[in-house]
Amino acid sequence: MAPRLFRRSVDMPRDLPDPPHRPDRRHHGLDYLRGLMIIIVVVAHVVMQYQTMPAVEDLASIDVIGENYRDPDRTLVADRIHQVARASVNPMLFLLAGFSWAFLLQQKSLRSITVSRTTRILIPMVVGWLIAFPLLRYAFALGRELMLAAEGEASLAVAFADTPITPYLPFASDVFYLAHFWFLYYLLLFYVASMGLVLWLDRPAGPLRKRLQDLQAAILIGDLRWMRLPMLVGLSMLATARDQTAELEIAHGLQPDPEAFSAHYVFFLAGWMFALHPEILGDLDRRAGCRFVFGLLLAVLVVAPMGENHEYADTRAELWLGSARLQLAIYWLAHAISTWMLVLGMLGLAERWFPRIDPKFAYVAEASFWIYIAHAPIAVFIPIVLHDWPVDADLKMWISTVIVLAISFASYHLLVRRTVIGRALRGQYRRSPQT
Repeated sequence: MAPRLFRRSVDMPRDLPDPPHRPDRRHHGLDYLRGLMIIIVVVAHVVMQYQTMPAVEDLASIDVIGENYRDPDRTLVADRIHQVARASVNPMLFLLAGFSWAFLLQQKSLRSITVSRTTRILIPMVVGWLIAFPLLRYAFALGRELMLAAEGEASLAVAFADTPITPYLPFASDVFYLAHFWFLYYLLLFYVASMGLVLWLDRPAGPLRKRLQDLQAAILIGDLRWMRLPMLVGLSMLATARDQTAELEIAHGLQPDPEAFSAHYVFFLAGWMFALHPEILGDLDRRAGCRFVFGLLLAVLVVAPMGENHEYADTRAELWLGSARLQLAIYWLAHAISTWMLVLGMLGLAERWFPRIDPKFAYVAEASFWIYIAHAPIAVFIPIVLHDWPVDADLKMWISTVIVLAISFASYHLLVRRTVIGRALRGQYRRSPQT
Protein backbone atom coordinates (compact mmCIF):
# COMPACT_ATOMS: atom_id res chain seq x y z
CA MET A 1 0.00 0.00 0.00
CA ALA A 2 1.14 3.51 -0.75
CA PRO A 3 1.58 5.88 2.19
CA ARG A 4 -1.75 7.24 3.45
CA LEU A 5 -0.95 10.86 2.78
CA PHE A 6 -0.46 10.24 -0.93
CA ARG A 7 -3.43 8.06 -1.87
CA ARG A 8 -5.27 11.14 -3.11
CA SER A 9 -3.62 14.31 -4.29
CA VAL A 10 -6.59 16.62 -3.74
CA ASP A 11 -10.19 16.46 -2.60
CA MET A 12 -12.19 16.95 -5.77
CA PRO A 13 -15.78 18.29 -5.51
CA ARG A 14 -18.36 15.53 -5.91
CA ASP A 15 -20.51 17.64 -8.23
CA LEU A 16 -17.84 17.56 -10.95
CA PRO A 17 -18.29 14.25 -12.83
CA ASP A 18 -15.14 14.65 -14.92
CA PRO A 19 -12.82 17.23 -13.35
CA PRO A 20 -10.25 18.53 -15.82
CA HIS A 21 -7.36 17.90 -13.41
CA ARG A 22 -8.43 14.69 -11.71
CA PRO A 23 -5.55 12.84 -10.02
CA ASP A 24 -5.62 9.87 -12.41
CA ARG A 25 -5.31 11.98 -15.54
CA ARG A 26 -2.03 11.71 -17.44
CA HIS A 27 -0.58 15.09 -18.31
CA HIS A 28 0.83 14.42 -21.76
CA GLY A 29 2.16 17.97 -21.96
CA LEU A 30 4.52 17.26 -19.07
CA ASP A 31 5.85 14.14 -20.83
CA TYR A 32 6.51 16.20 -23.94
CA LEU A 33 8.03 19.02 -21.90
CA ARG A 34 10.51 16.57 -20.39
CA GLY A 35 11.45 15.41 -23.89
CA LEU A 36 11.92 19.02 -25.02
CA MET A 37 14.15 19.75 -22.02
CA ILE A 38 16.40 16.83 -22.99
CA ILE A 39 16.68 18.25 -26.51
CA ILE A 40 17.73 21.58 -25.01
CA VAL A 41 20.30 19.75 -22.86
CA VAL A 42 21.83 18.37 -26.06
CA VAL A 43 21.82 21.84 -27.64
CA ALA A 44 23.46 23.34 -24.55
CA HIS A 45 26.22 20.73 -24.55
CA VAL A 46 26.99 21.42 -28.21
CA VAL A 47 26.99 25.22 -27.92
CA MET A 48 29.34 25.06 -24.91
CA GLN A 49 32.16 24.57 -27.39
CA TYR A 50 31.31 27.84 -29.17
CA GLN A 51 31.12 30.05 -26.08
CA THR A 52 33.21 33.20 -25.99
CA MET A 53 34.29 32.59 -22.39
CA PRO A 54 37.14 32.17 -21.65
CA ALA A 55 37.96 34.67 -24.35
CA VAL A 56 41.71 34.10 -24.67
CA GLU A 57 42.06 30.31 -24.76
CA ASP A 58 41.30 27.69 -27.37
CA LEU A 59 41.54 25.03 -24.69
CA ALA A 60 39.73 25.50 -21.40
CA SER A 61 40.96 23.30 -18.58
CA ILE A 62 38.36 21.13 -16.88
CA ASP A 63 39.49 19.57 -13.63
CA VAL A 64 40.17 15.80 -13.65
CA ILE A 65 39.29 15.44 -17.34
CA GLY A 66 41.98 17.55 -18.97
CA GLU A 67 41.49 19.96 -21.84
CA ASN A 68 37.98 20.62 -23.04
CA TYR A 69 37.93 21.35 -26.75
CA ARG A 70 36.55 24.74 -27.82
CA ASP A 71 36.03 25.75 -31.41
CA PRO A 72 38.30 28.57 -32.66
CA ASP A 73 35.16 30.36 -33.91
CA ARG A 74 33.06 31.72 -31.04
CA THR A 75 29.68 33.42 -30.77
CA LEU A 76 27.89 35.31 -28.01
CA VAL A 77 24.71 33.46 -29.01
CA ALA A 78 26.26 30.29 -27.58
CA ASP A 79 26.87 32.06 -24.27
CA ARG A 80 23.26 33.18 -24.01
CA ILE A 81 21.80 29.80 -24.99
CA HIS A 82 23.92 27.99 -22.44
CA GLN A 83 23.19 30.51 -19.68
CA VAL A 84 19.42 30.40 -20.19
CA ALA A 85 19.44 26.61 -20.48
CA ARG A 86 21.50 26.29 -17.29
CA ALA A 87 19.02 28.49 -15.42
CA SER A 88 15.84 26.73 -16.58
CA VAL A 89 16.34 23.21 -17.94
CA ASN A 90 17.77 21.48 -14.87
CA PRO A 91 15.17 23.10 -12.59
CA MET A 92 12.39 22.01 -14.93
CA LEU A 93 13.66 18.43 -15.15
CA PHE A 94 13.91 18.14 -11.37
CA LEU A 95 10.44 19.66 -10.98
CA LEU A 96 8.98 17.12 -13.42
CA ALA A 97 10.79 14.37 -11.52
CA GLY A 98 9.16 15.56 -8.30
CA PHE A 99 5.78 15.59 -10.04
CA SER A 100 6.28 11.97 -11.13
CA TRP A 101 7.50 11.04 -7.66
CA ALA A 102 4.17 12.08 -6.15
CA PHE A 103 2.30 9.77 -8.50
CA LEU A 104 4.67 6.91 -7.73
CA LEU A 105 3.78 7.34 -4.08
CA GLN A 106 0.08 7.20 -4.92
CA GLN A 107 0.35 4.02 -6.97
CA LYS A 108 3.17 1.92 -5.47
CA SER A 109 4.51 0.71 -2.16
CA LEU A 110 7.88 1.98 -1.00
CA ARG A 111 9.38 -1.41 -1.82
CA SER A 112 8.02 -1.27 -5.38
CA ILE A 113 9.31 2.28 -5.72
CA THR A 114 12.79 1.14 -4.66
CA VAL A 115 12.80 -1.62 -7.28
CA SER A 116 11.43 0.77 -9.90
CA ARG A 117 14.03 3.48 -9.26
CA THR A 118 16.81 0.90 -9.23
CA THR A 119 15.87 -0.49 -12.64
CA ARG A 120 14.81 2.81 -14.21
CA ILE A 121 17.47 5.19 -12.84
CA LEU A 122 20.35 3.48 -11.01
CA ILE A 123 21.14 0.73 -13.54
CA PRO A 124 20.89 3.02 -16.63
CA MET A 125 23.09 5.56 -14.84
CA VAL A 126 25.82 3.04 -13.98
CA VAL A 127 25.80 1.24 -17.33
CA GLY A 128 25.52 4.51 -19.25
CA TRP A 129 28.43 6.06 -17.35
CA LEU A 130 30.65 3.01 -17.91
CA ILE A 131 30.17 3.40 -21.67
CA ALA A 132 29.69 7.13 -22.22
CA PHE A 133 32.31 8.56 -19.87
CA PRO A 134 35.31 6.82 -21.50
CA LEU A 135 34.02 7.90 -24.91
CA LEU A 136 33.61 11.44 -23.61
CA ARG A 137 37.20 11.55 -22.34
CA TYR A 138 38.42 10.06 -25.60
CA ALA A 139 36.58 12.76 -27.57
CA PHE A 140 38.25 15.42 -25.39
CA ALA A 141 41.61 13.79 -26.10
CA LEU A 142 40.96 13.87 -29.85
CA GLY A 143 40.10 17.54 -29.56
CA ARG A 144 43.37 18.18 -27.75
CA GLU A 145 45.37 16.45 -30.50
CA LEU A 146 43.63 18.51 -33.18
CA MET A 147 43.86 21.84 -31.38
CA LEU A 148 47.53 21.50 -30.47
CA ALA A 149 48.65 20.14 -33.84
CA ALA A 150 50.95 22.34 -35.89
CA GLU A 151 49.43 24.25 -38.78
CA GLY A 152 48.65 21.93 -41.67
CA GLU A 153 49.12 18.80 -39.54
CA ALA A 154 45.66 18.62 -37.98
CA SER A 155 44.02 15.45 -39.22
CA LEU A 156 41.26 13.38 -37.67
CA ALA A 157 42.89 10.18 -38.94
CA VAL A 158 46.22 11.15 -37.37
CA ALA A 159 44.46 12.11 -34.14
CA PHE A 160 42.80 8.68 -33.99
CA ALA A 161 46.12 6.97 -34.68
CA ASP A 162 47.96 8.97 -32.03
CA THR A 163 45.24 8.64 -29.36
CA PRO A 164 44.76 5.09 -28.07
CA ILE A 165 41.52 4.53 -26.20
CA THR A 166 43.00 2.15 -23.62
CA PRO A 167 43.97 4.86 -21.06
CA TYR A 168 40.38 6.12 -21.10
CA LEU A 169 38.63 2.84 -20.37
CA PRO A 170 36.71 2.62 -17.06
CA PHE A 171 38.99 2.23 -14.05
CA ALA A 172 42.13 2.44 -16.21
CA SER A 173 43.05 5.52 -14.19
CA ASP A 174 41.95 7.33 -11.04
CA VAL A 175 39.94 9.87 -13.01
CA PHE A 176 36.30 10.06 -11.98
CA TYR A 177 33.76 12.56 -13.21
CA LEU A 178 29.98 12.10 -13.26
CA ALA A 179 29.67 14.29 -16.36
CA HIS A 180 26.01 14.64 -17.42
CA PHE A 181 25.06 11.68 -15.22
CA TRP A 182 25.22 14.03 -12.22
CA PHE A 183 21.51 14.67 -12.80
CA LEU A 184 20.56 11.00 -12.32
CA TYR A 185 22.89 10.73 -9.32
CA TYR A 186 21.28 13.67 -7.54
CA LEU A 187 17.85 12.44 -8.52
CA LEU A 188 18.61 9.22 -6.63
CA LEU A 189 19.75 11.30 -3.64
CA PHE A 190 16.47 13.21 -3.78
CA TYR A 191 14.53 9.95 -3.76
CA VAL A 192 16.39 8.79 -0.65
CA ALA A 193 15.82 12.11 1.13
CA SER A 194 12.16 12.10 0.11
CA MET A 195 11.66 8.59 1.49
CA GLY A 196 12.46 10.05 4.91
CA LEU A 197 9.93 12.81 4.35
CA VAL A 198 7.30 10.27 3.34
CA LEU A 199 7.78 8.26 6.52
CA TRP A 200 7.42 11.44 8.58
CA LEU A 201 4.43 12.78 6.66
CA ASP A 202 2.61 9.44 6.84
CA ARG A 203 2.04 9.90 10.56
CA PRO A 204 -1.35 11.30 11.65
CA ALA A 205 -1.35 15.03 11.02
CA GLY A 206 -1.54 17.30 14.03
CA PRO A 207 -3.22 20.75 14.12
CA LEU A 208 -0.06 22.60 13.06
CA ARG A 209 0.56 20.39 10.05
CA LYS A 210 -3.07 20.65 8.98
CA ARG A 211 -2.81 24.43 9.08
CA LEU A 212 0.39 24.28 7.03
CA GLN A 213 -1.33 22.03 4.48
CA ASP A 214 -4.22 24.50 4.22
CA LEU A 215 -1.75 27.37 3.79
CA GLN A 216 0.10 25.43 1.09
CA ALA A 217 -3.15 24.84 -0.82
CA ALA A 218 -4.15 28.50 -0.46
CA ILE A 219 -0.81 29.70 -1.86
CA LEU A 220 -0.69 27.23 -4.74
CA ILE A 221 -4.31 27.25 -5.93
CA GLY A 222 -6.36 29.35 -3.49
CA ASP A 223 -6.91 32.94 -2.46
CA LEU A 224 -3.23 33.47 -1.68
CA ARG A 225 -2.02 32.64 -5.20
CA TRP A 226 -0.37 36.05 -5.38
CA MET A 227 2.17 34.68 -2.87
CA ARG A 228 3.10 31.71 -5.08
CA LEU A 229 5.91 33.35 -7.05
CA PRO A 230 7.41 35.20 -4.04
CA MET A 231 7.38 31.94 -2.05
CA LEU A 232 9.11 29.96 -4.79
CA VAL A 233 11.66 32.71 -5.45
CA GLY A 234 12.36 33.02 -1.73
CA LEU A 235 12.88 29.26 -1.36
CA SER A 236 15.31 29.25 -4.29
CA MET A 237 17.31 32.14 -2.85
CA LEU A 238 17.37 30.47 0.56
CA ALA A 239 18.58 27.20 -1.01
CA THR A 240 21.51 28.96 -2.69
CA ALA A 241 22.36 31.22 0.27
CA ARG A 242 25.12 28.97 1.59
CA ASP A 243 27.07 29.18 -1.65
CA GLN A 244 26.55 32.96 -1.94
CA THR A 245 25.83 32.76 -5.65
CA ALA A 246 22.75 32.87 -7.82
CA GLU A 247 24.06 30.08 -10.03
CA LEU A 248 22.58 26.63 -9.52
CA GLU A 249 25.66 24.63 -8.65
CA ILE A 250 26.43 21.38 -10.48
CA ALA A 251 28.67 18.79 -8.81
CA HIS A 252 30.40 15.91 -10.59
CA GLY A 253 31.87 13.96 -7.68
CA LEU A 254 30.47 10.99 -5.76
CA GLN A 255 30.48 12.90 -2.49
CA PRO A 256 27.17 14.80 -2.39
CA ASP A 257 27.62 18.54 -2.62
CA PRO A 258 25.31 20.39 -0.17
CA GLU A 259 25.04 23.45 -2.42
CA ALA A 260 24.11 21.44 -5.51
CA PHE A 261 21.68 19.35 -3.47
CA SER A 262 19.80 22.25 -1.88
CA ALA A 263 19.75 24.40 -5.02
CA HIS A 264 17.97 21.71 -7.04
CA TYR A 265 15.97 19.90 -4.34
CA VAL A 266 13.75 22.98 -4.10
CA PHE A 267 12.47 22.27 -7.61
CA PHE A 268 11.92 18.57 -6.87
CA LEU A 269 9.85 19.50 -3.81
CA ALA A 270 7.92 22.08 -5.83
CA GLY A 271 7.01 19.44 -8.40
CA TRP A 272 5.89 17.16 -5.59
CA MET A 273 3.66 19.92 -4.19
CA PHE A 274 2.26 20.74 -7.63
CA ALA A 275 1.26 17.10 -8.15
CA LEU A 276 -0.71 17.18 -4.90
CA HIS A 277 -2.65 20.14 -6.28
CA PRO A 278 -2.88 19.43 -10.04
CA GLU A 279 -5.38 22.26 -10.51
CA ILE A 280 -2.33 24.51 -10.46
CA LEU A 281 -1.61 23.49 -14.05
CA GLY A 282 -4.92 24.93 -15.19
CA ASP A 283 -4.17 28.11 -13.28
CA LEU A 284 -0.70 28.35 -14.84
CA ASP A 285 -2.33 28.04 -18.27
CA ARG A 286 -3.60 31.60 -17.83
CA ARG A 287 -0.98 34.16 -18.87
CA ALA A 288 1.53 31.34 -19.46
CA GLY A 289 2.93 33.05 -22.55
CA CYS A 290 3.47 36.30 -20.67
CA ARG A 291 5.31 34.48 -17.88
CA PHE A 292 7.56 32.66 -20.32
CA VAL A 293 8.39 35.73 -22.43
CA PHE A 294 9.06 37.85 -19.35
CA GLY A 295 11.33 35.19 -17.87
CA LEU A 296 13.19 34.73 -21.16
CA LEU A 297 13.73 38.46 -21.70
CA LEU A 298 14.83 38.92 -18.10
CA ALA A 299 17.32 36.05 -18.45
CA VAL A 300 18.76 37.17 -21.79
CA LEU A 301 18.79 40.94 -21.33
CA VAL A 302 19.48 41.31 -17.60
CA VAL A 303 20.51 38.15 -15.75
CA ALA A 304 23.13 36.75 -18.15
CA PRO A 305 24.90 40.09 -18.89
CA MET A 306 24.80 41.12 -15.23
CA GLY A 307 26.24 37.78 -14.16
CA GLU A 308 29.08 38.08 -16.68
CA ASN A 309 29.81 41.61 -15.54
CA HIS A 310 29.85 40.55 -11.89
CA GLU A 311 32.15 37.58 -12.57
CA TYR A 312 34.68 39.20 -14.89
CA ALA A 313 34.86 42.77 -13.58
CA ASP A 314 38.35 43.39 -12.21
CA THR A 315 37.64 46.67 -10.44
CA ARG A 316 34.70 48.26 -8.67
CA ALA A 317 34.44 50.85 -11.43
CA GLU A 318 33.78 48.11 -13.99
CA LEU A 319 30.74 46.85 -12.08
CA TRP A 320 27.44 48.05 -13.51
CA LEU A 321 26.09 49.07 -10.11
CA GLY A 322 29.42 50.11 -8.59
CA SER A 323 29.04 47.72 -5.65
CA ALA A 324 29.78 44.00 -5.74
CA ARG A 325 27.42 43.28 -2.83
CA LEU A 326 24.50 45.25 -4.29
CA GLN A 327 25.00 43.82 -7.76
CA LEU A 328 25.16 40.26 -6.41
CA ALA A 329 21.92 40.78 -4.48
CA ILE A 330 20.06 42.12 -7.52
CA TYR A 331 21.56 39.45 -9.78
CA TRP A 332 20.57 36.78 -7.27
CA LEU A 333 16.97 38.00 -7.12
CA ALA A 334 16.64 38.49 -10.88
CA HIS A 335 18.11 35.03 -11.52
CA ALA A 336 15.56 33.35 -9.24
CA ILE A 337 12.66 35.33 -10.71
CA SER A 338 13.63 34.57 -14.31
CA THR A 339 14.09 30.86 -13.54
CA TRP A 340 10.67 30.51 -11.95
CA MET A 341 8.94 32.61 -14.61
CA LEU A 342 10.44 30.37 -17.30
CA VAL A 343 9.51 27.19 -15.43
CA LEU A 344 5.95 28.25 -14.60
CA GLY A 345 5.44 29.62 -18.10
CA MET A 346 6.57 26.38 -19.73
CA LEU A 347 4.32 24.33 -17.44
CA GLY A 348 1.32 26.44 -18.41
CA LEU A 349 2.11 26.31 -22.13
CA ALA A 350 2.57 22.53 -22.02
CA GLU A 351 -0.80 22.13 -20.31
CA ARG A 352 -2.46 24.41 -22.87
CA TRP A 353 -0.94 23.02 -26.05
CA PHE A 354 -1.01 19.28 -25.31
CA PRO A 355 -4.28 18.20 -23.69
CA ARG A 356 -4.06 14.87 -25.52
CA ILE A 357 -1.53 12.61 -27.25
CA ASP A 358 0.49 14.10 -30.09
CA PRO A 359 2.36 11.36 -32.01
CA LYS A 360 5.38 13.51 -32.96
CA PHE A 361 6.01 14.80 -29.46
CA ALA A 362 5.23 11.39 -27.99
CA TYR A 363 8.08 9.98 -30.07
CA VAL A 364 10.44 12.62 -28.67
CA ALA A 365 9.30 11.74 -25.14
CA GLU A 366 9.96 8.06 -25.82
CA ALA A 367 13.44 8.71 -27.19
CA SER A 368 14.50 11.33 -24.64
CA PHE A 369 16.05 9.08 -21.98
CA TRP A 370 18.26 7.29 -24.50
CA ILE A 371 19.29 10.59 -26.05
CA TYR A 372 20.16 11.96 -22.62
CA ILE A 373 22.39 8.98 -21.85
CA ALA A 374 24.10 8.71 -25.24
CA HIS A 375 24.49 12.24 -26.58
CA ALA A 376 27.51 13.67 -24.73
CA PRO A 377 30.38 12.00 -26.65
CA ILE A 378 28.64 12.88 -29.93
CA ALA A 379 28.15 16.48 -28.77
CA VAL A 380 31.91 16.80 -28.28
CA PHE A 381 33.03 14.80 -31.32
CA ILE A 382 30.97 16.49 -34.08
CA PRO A 383 32.28 20.03 -33.38
CA ILE A 384 35.78 18.54 -33.39
CA VAL A 385 35.19 17.19 -36.89
CA LEU A 386 34.00 20.63 -38.04
CA HIS A 387 36.58 22.63 -36.11
CA ASP A 388 38.53 23.96 -39.11
CA TRP A 389 35.52 24.55 -41.35
CA PRO A 390 35.84 28.25 -42.35
CA VAL A 391 32.24 29.38 -41.90
CA ASP A 392 30.43 31.79 -39.62
CA ALA A 393 30.47 30.65 -35.99
CA ASP A 394 26.68 30.82 -35.62
CA LEU A 395 26.14 28.73 -38.75
CA LYS A 396 28.75 26.18 -37.69
CA MET A 397 27.20 25.95 -34.22
CA TRP A 398 23.71 25.24 -35.55
CA ILE A 399 24.94 22.75 -38.14
CA SER A 400 26.83 20.89 -35.41
CA THR A 401 23.70 20.89 -33.25
CA VAL A 402 21.50 19.50 -36.02
CA ILE A 403 24.01 16.74 -36.81
CA VAL A 404 24.30 15.73 -33.14
CA LEU A 405 20.52 15.60 -32.75
CA ALA A 406 20.14 13.64 -35.99
CA ILE A 407 22.70 11.05 -34.91
CA SER A 408 21.10 10.78 -31.47
CA PHE A 409 17.60 10.21 -32.85
CA ALA A 410 18.87 7.83 -35.54
CA SER A 411 20.70 5.74 -32.95
CA TYR A 412 17.49 5.47 -30.93
CA HIS A 413 15.29 4.65 -33.91
CA LEU A 414 17.59 2.14 -35.59
CA LEU A 415 19.46 0.57 -32.69
CA VAL A 416 17.40 0.94 -29.52
CA ARG A 417 13.70 1.62 -30.03
CA ARG A 418 12.48 -1.95 -30.57
CA THR A 419 14.96 -3.62 -28.22
CA VAL A 420 14.85 -4.59 -24.57
CA ILE A 421 16.96 -1.51 -23.83
CA GLY A 422 14.40 0.75 -25.51
CA ARG A 423 11.52 -0.79 -23.58
CA ALA A 424 13.44 -0.50 -20.32
CA LEU A 425 14.31 3.16 -20.87
CA ARG A 426 10.75 4.05 -21.86
CA GLY A 427 9.37 2.42 -18.72
CA GLN A 428 5.59 2.63 -18.53
CA TYR A 429 5.39 5.47 -21.04
CA ARG A 430 3.64 4.31 -24.22
CA ARG A 431 1.89 5.97 -27.07
CA SER A 432 -1.59 4.67 -27.84
CA PRO A 433 -1.78 1.99 -30.57
CA GLN A 434 -3.65 4.45 -32.81
CA THR A 435 -0.61 6.77 -32.91
